[in-house]
Amino acid sequence: MPWHTDAAAENAQVAIRPSYPQCFSTVSRRCAQVRVRAAVQLLLVQACGEIYGAHRSAMPPAALATMLQLLASVSAHSRGVDDDQRLRHAIALAQTEDQARLARRTP
Repeated sequence: MPWHTDAAAENAQVAIRPSYPQCFSTVSRRCAQVRVRAAVQLLLVQACGEIYGAHRSAMPPAALATMLQLLASVSAHSRGVDDDQRLRHAIALAQTEDQARLARRTP
């Protein structure tokens, strides 16, 4: 499977605007992906902290450099997600909807 697309095929395609429910499901899917990735990033940071805490005296400099590169890439990705205003707005709306759903539940 090629990684590039044919320019003629791209020009032949007609852009169709998705309907509202399809747009909403795309936003919901994106919000879910961000939540999962944030949880994975948190686990990575916690694991790095625990590894460093347990092995800092015996850790070779190369391993420490690799760990710092990992933390720097996690930080850069998080910063990029935080800069996405549309995504932040969608997440805020989803959180508000989740809270409203919880408030409507009967005990």
